[in-house]
Amino acid sequence: MPKKPKPDQVNKLSAGDLFETVYPFRMVTNEYENWERKVVTEEKWIGGCHKFYEPSDCGYGETTFYRADGEGKRVLEVLSVADMPGNWQRRVIYCCHLIQPDGVTRKGRKAHTVTEGRFVEMTKGYFAEYEVESIDG
Repeated sequence: MPKKPKPDQVNKLSAGDLFETVYPFRMVTNEYENWERKVVTEEKWIGGCHKFYEPSDCGYGETTFYRADGEGKRVLEVLSVADMPGNWQRRVIYCCHLIQPDGVTRKGRKAHTVTEGRFVEMTKGYFAEYEVESIDG
């Protein structure tokens, strides 16, 4: 049976709402050969973290660590909120804009749909704890 939204979530979201959170970024380097047969190196920021595994202290299994090369911002823009029939949670249609650590803004081009509960979780920031290490040195 579907869960009902919590009373404090209902009817709080509306079209046009913006939610800005700090968001981790990682630097990715790509090398490729262009049409002039010259090797081109391209660096760009990608939202998210590098994922590392280390052996657990208990002697078995692994512990996951997340590391970011910089921090920027993620802006979630509510495009629409749809009421569902019955006891189903409302759906939030949103787009995501990313502001990279160097200040460049990447506007979201796609609309995404999630339940209202999931969207509220997304407004709290990145899903895991992470460390920020400077890539400069």
